[in-house]
Amino acid sequence: MLKKLIKRKVFGSGCLGNNQNMENIPTDILPQTKHFVSLFSEHLKDEVVPWTGKDYVGFSILKKYPKDSSFIPIKDKKGNIDSVALIKIGYSLKKAQELNDDKVLLSVEVHKASRYILYNHFYRSDDENSPPKEFIDQSKSSPQPIDLAESNRYFFYFKKDIFFDSKTKKYIKPNKIVKDVFKRHLNTLTNWFFRGKMKTKELLTSSIEPTINKLIYLNKILFGKEIKKNKDDFSTGTFSPYKHINLIDSIGDKMKVLNSDFPITYQSARTFFTFITIVFLVFYFKHYDSFGLVGFINEANKNNLFIISVTSFALIFLDKVTPHLVLELINLLIKLRLYLWNLRININ
Repeated sequence: MLKKLIKRKVFGSGCLGNNQNMENIPTDILPQTKHFVSLFSEHLKDEVVPWTGKDYVGFSILKKYPKDSSFIPIKDKKGNIDSVALIKIGYSLKKAQELNDDKVLLSVEVHKASRYILYNHFYRSDDENSPPKEFIDQSKSSPQPIDLAESNRYFFYFKKDIFFDSKTKKYIKPNKIVKDVFKRHLNTLTNWFFRGKMKTKELLTSSIEPTINKLIYLNKILFGKEIKKNKDDFSTGTFSPYKHINLIDSIGDKMKVLNSDFPITYQSARTFFTFITIVFLVFYFKHYDSFGLVGFINEANKNNLFIISVTSFALIFLDKVTPHLVLELINLLIKLRLYLWNLRININ
């Protein structure tokens, strides 16, 4: 079953732990990985899984959550603990070989994981080995530890076999890296300020996509504009902003402003006259002059040339400029989402 884990790139095919030693590492592990694992000898008492493959050097550790934790781990029908902390430590071998240096950045991550899901992808009610639903629900009702990642903090000097913590500006023992990241992972259960920041980030990120979709819909309904999309381009709109040149009319037929050479969409004209109608209805029933528009229009009506110029300018601005302002707002939301995706919130 461990071969399934290779496909998922969670960790490799060999497993150490329960008083096993380095001789038990499978033969398909890179020499660099074997040596890297040996530097963390103190944690071989945990389940340690060296990574396979030729691209990355590293290993994963499966650690049990303490019994006095507020987090209730999932259990299977036999009472065996299913929930574990999955700690992954490693680096890119390609980057290490390309650098004209003796150090490389470590990727250090810790996740709440399930032994069963690591092998089976999801829980199955028809499998006797799968944890029962009541145990899963009980665990979900308890505070959940938050996943953490440290991709720019720790350095490994592979020629000297030493580790450096860029935050403390000190050299650090390899086993302390594991202890510290696991401790920070457990601290997320009680650090309510950190949990609040993470929840805020989650809510902001999840609200951006529906907001973008609504703005795109409004641009089409109110102004008759839509974004021309390339079916082969999956990054635009997700990882990069839309281009203004791709904002096009959703329909080909357009009306002309006072028979001039400035055609506008029927949606823009409809939006303009609907807005003006609402302004006058509010003034008539509520005696409220929104933005002073009623008084301005009454004054403008005293001069035919002026009212024609104002109306033409308003229609053209609404049709040619406003949709691009909406698109710019969409692009700002895309950039904000990218920022939130990459934002690392400090637990301290």
